[in-house]
Amino acid sequence: MYKKIVPETLTLKSLIDYSITHFSEQPSVSFVDGEPISYKKLGEQVYDMAATLYSLGLTRGDKVALYSHNMPNWVIAYFAVSVAGMVIVPVLPDFSREELENVLQHSEAKALFVSDRLSSRADGLVLPNLKATIRVDNLSIQHGAIGSSIPSG
Repeated sequence: MYKKIVPETLTLKSLIDYSITHFSEQPSVSFVDGEPISYKKLGEQVYDMAATLYSLGLTRGDKVALYSHNMPNWVIAYFAVSVAGMVIVPVLPDFSREELENVLQHSEAKALFVSDRLSSRADGLVLPNLKATIRVDNLSIQHGAIGSSIPSG
């Protein structure tokens, strides 16, 4: 009934690539009552976001924080960072503003994915290493100070 997943190498990138190739039309993620995203569509969005991270000036090995509740775009953000060869810094959604700031400063994160529900905790933080903030809900990019949105395209 289920096909065993056996990628050539055991990395998150190889897992997503294998899933895109072998399960392209199968559902991958969705909101509880939402329309599922196929693995093919998930892969397109993951690789588009990985390219966006590079276009923001990030490089392999850079740290990218993810501060969000669970949602389909959380998966896109996580895999995009992984396939780009960057380091994901997951931040628990129940972290306070002070805890968030501490993690972002000490991790030297160059980008931050943040959900709309949690964005008020990040607004106005002064983080010298941060090049961009990306809203998880719609994957829009914010340049400069956290708080003013410029849609990605």
